Amino acid sequence: MKFQGLLLAFVILISIFLTTPRGQISLLQARAPTVSQLKAQSAENFQFFTIPEGTFSMSVLETTVGNLATSSKENAAQPKISAQIFLVKFLNSNTTLKQLKSQDRWPIASLTKLMTALIAVEKIDLDSEIELSKKAVESEGTIGDFESGEIYKARDLLKAMLVLSSNDAAAALAESIGIDKFAMDKRAAELGMEDTNFNDPTGLSYLNQSTANDLSKLVDYIYFHHPEIFDFTKEKTISILELGKGQTKILNSVNEFSGQPNFLGGKTGFIDESKGNLISLFNDSFGRGPILIIVLGSEDRFGDTLWLLPK
Repeated sequence: MKFQGLLLAFVILISIFLTTPRGQISLLQARAPTVSQLKAQSAENFQFFTIPEGTFSMSVLETTVGNLATSSKENAAQPKISAQIFLVKFLNSNTTLKQLKSQDRWPIASLTKLMTALIAVEKIDLDSEIELSKKAVESEGTIGDFESGEIYKARDLLKAMLVLSSNDAAAALAESIGIDKFAMDKRAAELGMEDTNFNDPTGLSYLNQSTANDLSKLVDYIYFHHPEIFDFTKEKTISILELGKGQTKILNSVNEFSGQPNFLGGKTGFIDESKGNLISLFNDSFGRGPILIIVLGSEDRFGDTLWLLPK
């Protein structure tokens, strides 16, 4: 609006300049402003001044108006990123393309489940059977429609945790091998995540905090050492089998990117304290390897990610 108001003021000024004898344009009988002074005037406060002969030339006015129009278009074209923190990098070369406050700590919400998943695949036989406890199914949220006493293979609970972001599944996996904040903090330290701490395996607590830089270390390790974790999250729809009754559940991903050809996997996260968080991996169309995009504290995490994705 500032640029539009200023442009309108210049147009009116030019019109008066062309139709009125020089030296007679005066509302306040003030000294003629310079171009820089005119730029400083807001649209609301703009007033007309006496323009003595020779103060302005048409070329100066035309150039100024043209520059303002160009500047206005450039500002309109700039992406409006709502994320408080973001990081874009090539995973293979560890080359950062864009970043904003990537060293700042932020509540990571269900991005926590990537660490839970890593410890689970390292410590649990994924073909082992796990019975859901009452405590596990009483975790906040009902995604997955799990019930106490149901039995699943660890692999299927891992799928539900990553694809649906099920807190019940995360709690069940954690209970089965004793995943807690101490084990998670220890594993983070081993990965060099120096600005990260965990409070629970689900991400429900705002005390689960990290930085985009630290999260990129976690993603890097998972992608190159346990790619199956991200492979689960690529799918739009998955199925899991409840072994007790032999019933199959069809689960739809909560990630809008799942199922897209260039999507290599990722994880969503949201609590009130964090707003929208999102980790995404995309295949680069120019063959430069996987592209990692992390957005934290976003009002539109999927939209922000698309803005940041190199074209």
